[in-house]
Amino acid sequence: MKGFVFIGVAVFLLLTAAFPAQSHSNQLLLGTQLHLVLLNGLTTPAARDADPFAAVVPEAVDLSG
Repeated sequence: MKGFVFIGVAVFLLLTAAFPAQSHSNQLLLGTQLHLVLLNGLTTPAARDADPFAAVVPEAVDLSG
């Protein structure tokens, strides 16, 4: 009985190793250009380095490259 369970586990491990899960990354490649629409105003006299801002990407982005 133990041998049958061991063989079953070994077969399961071999089958799962043969078909690795496809990894999906939501990261863009360096240099990818995006069109953004600002949700709040930024003005030169008032803005400072590291000020937060809000924006949306109004169009779909193809992550496949």
